Amino acid sequence: MFAGGYAGGTVGRRKSNLPSENLQIPKPAGASGVRKSSSSSSGGKMLSMTYSESIRSGISRYHSDQGLNQTPRHTDQAELQRLREQRIAAQIKNMEDFLKMNGLAMEECVSYQTGMKYRNLGKSGLRVSCLGLGTWVTFGGQITDEIAEQLMTLAYENGINLFDTAEVYAAGKAEMVLGNIIKKKGWRRSSLVITTKIFWGGKAETERGLSRKHIIEGLKASLERLQLEYVDVVFANRPDPNTPMEETVRAMTHVINQGMAMYWGTSRWSPMEIMVSHKMWKEAFSPVSAPGMRTRWASAQGVVGNSSVLSMWRPSPL
Repeated sequence: MFAGGYAGGTVGRRKSNLPSENLQIPKPAGASGVRKSSSSSSGGKMLSMTYSESIRSGISRYHSDQGLNQTPRHTDQAELQRLREQRIAAQIKNMEDFLKMNGLAMEECVSYQTGMKYRNLGKSGLRVSCLGLGTWVTFGGQITDEIAEQLMTLAYENGINLFDTAEVYAAGKAEMVLGNIIKKKGWRRSSLVITTKIFWGGKAETERGLSRKHIIEGLKASLERLQLEYVDVVFANRPDPNTPMEETVRAMTHVINQGMAMYWGTSRWSPMEIMVSHKMWKEAFSPVSAPGMRTRWASAQGVVGNSSVLSMWRPSPL
């Protein structure tokens, strides 16, 4: 359901002569593989690991070691394997050093306990679990609130941090159930990535679409149902041919600048529609040098600049 990029264009990435590695930390014998559902200080340790396990944070000192970032043009497979092992060892050492500086240990980190993999959402810095839990045709309707809580708890305790909903799901009840569970469990907000979608909010003509009025009012209503101050990503649930693209882009930028959302994105938009919105954003905001106006955004499908990201979703069998 998700893909991403910067509205201001593509961002250069550090080039490496070695194939990218998905770092796997070995577990000790007896590791449970499930993290405890606790709102204590362990949450801070989870976040620290999420930061420290990223490739970018773990590679800086590796590249500073002379020779490790140099790959001969003609290298056999054995030499490539040796270089890969050196790279992984350097990354693990950097993680351990980071954790020790903060009085932490790998055994207390989410990815270590659960084995869940995390990735950046598109080109943003937002780290999300490779699996997410949605609420369509489940929460607030087809299943009881008790079962919804059990499902969400099982997902959270196994490393899933991405939870998706929408204002239209069960006529808003899905957002209410999701918000009630988060409040009841006492999970730290910073350990969650909550996304919602705006388009169908009510029966009135002004309660649907992607006008500035409905984006702002609809997101406020969603936040009230979720009992949250902000969502991490707000999606335009589909294109709106009745609203100028510039109005939608400006409204989404406004809710981000107001702290109601961290990012905005699209769902079921065509590549051309995404490119038009990107062009509108550049024309409206590129002359402004303030960092706060360089809004990051995520797109559910399509192409942003020269970047293309493919994601999958599957309806619940329940």
